[in-house]
Amino acid sequence: VSTYLPAARCPGLVDVDKQVDVITLSPRNYARYDDFVSFAESLDPRLLVSLYLRFYPLLDQTYKQIGHPTGRFHDRVIVAIDDMLAAPSPQGPIELVQPKVLYRFRDPVLQQLSAGQKIMIRVGPENAATLKKVLRRLRGELLGQPVG
Repeated sequence: VSTYLPAARCPGLVDVDKQVDVITLSPRNYARYDDFVSFAESLDPRLLVSLYLRFYPLLDQTYKQIGHPTGRFHDRVIVAIDDMLAAPSPQGPIELVQPKVLYRFRDPVLQQLSAGQKIMIRVGPENAATLKKVLRRLRGELLGQPVG
C-alpha cells in the first residue's frame, strides 16, 4: 500500500466470483472504476500539462525531498505512464487468491507487476483501453508531441 495516494480509493469492495476453490475477478468489478475513467477521459491533456508546468518546480522539489535527490520528477512521470501503457491485457477469467484479507493474483507473473500495471488489469479491458488512450494523449502533450 502506498503512503502517498493522489486520489481517494475506489469505492466499494472488490467483486469476485467464487466457484468451489476458484476465485476470479468478476467483470462486475470493472464498473467500480467507470466514474474515474470517465472523469480521466473528460480532462483536456493540454490543460493538464499547463497546470503541471505551472506547479512543476514544487512537484520536482517535493520529489527530491521525499528521497530522490538526483532524479527529475518529469522523468518519473514519463516512466510511470510508459509502465501503465505496457500493462498486459489478460484474456479470460483472472484467478485470485486470498491468503489473508486482501486478494492477490494467483498468477505469479501478474502478481509481480507494478502497482500501475495491476490497476490497469483491475479496471477491466474496456476501461484499460480508455485509460491507455488518455495516457497516450497526456504523454504526447508532456513531451511536446501531441497525439491526434
